[in-house]
Amino acid sequence: MGSEIGTYFSNSLSSIISGASIGTKILPGLGTAIGAGVGAIAGVGSGYIQNFQKRDEAFKSYVQEATEGQISERDRSLAAGSAIAAGRETDKISFGTLFGDQETADQYLEDLVGMSNETPFLYDDLTAMSKTLATYGYDADSILPVLQTVGDAGAALGQSTSDMNTVATAIGRMKSSDKASMEYLNMLNDRGIGAVGMLAEAKGVDQGTMYDMISKGQIAGGEAAEILLQAMAEAFGGSMEDQSKTFSGLTSTVEGLEQELDNAMGEGYNEGRKSGLEAQKDWLSGESGEAVKEANRAIGAWQAELENEKERYQREAVDAMMNSEEYQTAKASGDAAEMGRLIMQAKVQGMNEYNASEGAQMALKSELALAGAIRDDTRTNEAYYDAGLRKSQEFTKGLAEGIFENNPLMQGAVFNDATGEWEYPDGSSHAYGLGYVPYDGYRAVLHQGERVLTAAENREKTRAGGGVSVTISGPVTVRQESDIDAIAASIVTRLEERALLYGG
Repeated sequence: MGSEIGTYFSNSLSSIISGASIGTKILPGLGTAIGAGVGAIAGVGSGYIQNFQKRDEAFKSYVQEATEGQISERDRSLAAGSAIAAGRETDKISFGTLFGDQETADQYLEDLVGMSNETPFLYDDLTAMSKTLATYGYDADSILPVLQTVGDAGAALGQSTSDMNTVATAIGRMKSSDKASMEYLNMLNDRGIGAVGMLAEAKGVDQGTMYDMISKGQIAGGEAAEILLQAMAEAFGGSMEDQSKTFSGLTSTVEGLEQELDNAMGEGYNEGRKSGLEAQKDWLSGESGEAVKEANRAIGAWQAELENEKERYQREAVDAMMNSEEYQTAKASGDAAEMGRLIMQAKVQGMNEYNASEGAQMALKSELALAGAIRDDTRTNEAYYDAGLRKSQEFTKGLAEGIFENNPLMQGAVFNDATGEWEYPDGSSHAYGLGYVPYDGYRAVLHQGERVLTAAENREKTRAGGGVSVTISGPVTVRQESDIDAIAASIVTRLEERALLYGG
């Protein structure tokens, strides 16, 4: 804001002085006042135009950044979603094998998605623990309750996902081996779960006695797993729900829900791409693929031949140089610098000989023919190549563009009284000039004798001209002091219209 006011003030001050001087020449006294007033308005108008151009540039940058940001986010979501969907497709096969039934696996994974959306845990965390428990003999019906209990304990104790997976592993091993060894129990003890104390309380003994019973193998693993899960549920139940209401819990839940949105896009993309990938696979593995392989072998052999020839020319050139009298003289005098120069010269000569060889010329001819064929084909349809250009031109359109496109007069249109409609010429006609081109690629009809300036020349001309020039045609009657303000207000209104329509 300070910069804008400074621009207004600077332009206004210089224009006040100029306007007052002109007004004094026309009509001393009152003319000086009108001239100063007009000069002030002209100066403000000039500053207004400069600031309008700054805002126009900011507007165009915002549009481009916002557009590219949305496209970038879409691409990120698609890439992430495709990876998530592909992983979940693999999970279906994995859990179908673990449970022995695909329908059961599909329903379980659907329930797991629901659990991940309602808890601080992500889908991938839950599937990892689920696979661990399934490996140790838990079925689809019993895994979710165990995950709930392990999750509550983890939430209460601040465990990481890795810690909770270790807890699930320890419980799974006790169940599958039917052994409650200290190795397994310590996996829980080390993570804040007093496993030995829970077993002692359930059996009505002290911890010392429980340690003795464990060492003697008197506690069955399956029974211990059930006791521990029950004790954990009683001690930590509801902790996961409480954590889900914290900032970190809500952040995790939102992250999971956003993954579901990405997954939806990924599922649609992956499913749609399968047919294309199948067609590509068939093409690559079929007759066409074999034909391309044959062509590639020939191309590879030809490229090898060119490399061999390039090296041969250089070897021969270096050998010839080292056998030359010039090189032998330098060698005899111990002039290493000269010897080095002669060898480098020989290498360049060898490269030159190669570039003039039949093989190199054939390669060059092939590349030129490729460029020519691409050019001839591409020029037949603008859509082949102008997508990038059209996008870049769209980003050059600023605030003025909307005014130009929605104002028939600015597009050189003529109103037809008979039809009641605007008639537009082929291209935009500006027979009376155009103060500012609103965007790149703007089309206009030029007339004999007109001149087109570059943007840099236009800016320089505007600065050199002192900004805005105000011309009043005909007599001006000033009856009272308030007429000066009215004249000035009318002028600034015209200046603002001009700035909006012409940009300068």
